[in-house]
Amino acid sequence: MNARLLNWQHVYKVGPYRVLLNDVVSRAVLTSEDVAAVEAAGDKCQINVIFAGPLQIRRLNAEQRGIDATTDVLSFPMLLFKNGRLKTRLKDFDFETRPSGVRVLHLGDIVICPKRAEEQAVTIGQSLSRELAYLALHGALHLIGYDHIDVADARLMRAMEKRMIEPSDQNE
Repeated sequence: MNARLLNWQHVYKVGPYRVLLNDVVSRAVLTSEDVAAVEAAGDKCQINVIFAGPLQIRRLNAEQRGIDATTDVLSFPMLLFKNGRLKTRLKDFDFETRPSGVRVLHLGDIVICPKRAEEQAVTIGQSLSRELAYLALHGALHLIGYDHIDVADARLMRAMEKRMIEPSDQNE
């Protein structure tokens, strides 16, 4: 599993968070037996984690969700999952075959606004690293079909977040 970090803004560097975000995102998506099976078969899964500025994420939020407001994290899944289970069968065309012959399944993109994350971290009294880890985890769980629209789903997602974020605290 690989989280590829991309930077669309120029205030926050992604380098200091590369290992932390890759660890958190990998841990989240590998809770899915279907994702774990892809990796066990020798194929790789990939997620793009993108740092975006406040105006960029606001525009994406308006275009994709109809909400004209800056947000902290957005997720754009490539496949249909529900609570970690794939709802469709994977086909060969779902994979990109690299020149090395390795097949890569792109699970989707997570867009994080580090400026918003920093504001939230200050408000709740935690480090920027922890807030970015939480947002990446939250976004990764959305990519594998977890949501918080209804109460039962919200409880399940929050329990998973709480259980999975604790090991990342050791990276502080």
